[in-house]
Amino acid sequence: MQTEKLTGKKYIINLKTIHFAMVFGLLSFFVIALFLKEPISREELILSEIKPSLINVYFLILGIFSFFGLIVGEILSRKKIEQARTKILLIEKVNEYMAAKIIKYAMLEAPTLLAIVFYLMAPLLGFVVLTIALLALLLISYPSKSRIIQELNLKKQEMQIFNSPEKLISDNELNNL
Repeated sequence: MQTEKLTGKKYIINLKTIHFAMVFGLLSFFVIALFLKEPISREELILSEIKPSLINVYFLILGIFSFFGLIVGEILSRKKIEQARTKILLIEKVNEYMAAKIIKYAMLEAPTLLAIVFYLMAPLLGFVVLTIALLALLLISYPSKSRIIQELNLKKQEMQIFNSPEKLISDNELNNL
């Protein structure tokens, strides 16, 4: 099996692709849900077959799930980034960083999916607002070269390798700084 030569540019493209795929998947599911079910008001909900007390449980579950997803995702992500900073090789640092970001994205993705599912079960505007807020948080965490360099506290030589379009971040000779 041949492995791809990884430059800083390719690494960022890989991370952005992962981020884009998660956002696009959630956004697609959300748009489909909006087409399937039109938002209704609480008054209209009373006339439907859905129990209003169940809606409160949905919002409570979603609130708890969102809170823990945000907090746990941030804590785990920061711990992984701290671990990445201690690595010697640049490739190890960026791989650990990518794992940290995937954890953070997943911890934001889960409550967003739950909000969309709850919307499909009870199409209230509150679920739409929560879904949009969670999607916005995921969009804000868009990966960038400057953010990666800052969060990893890359040394000058590591930044030169990472910023160079030709230099490989996976080349051990270049990583032994």
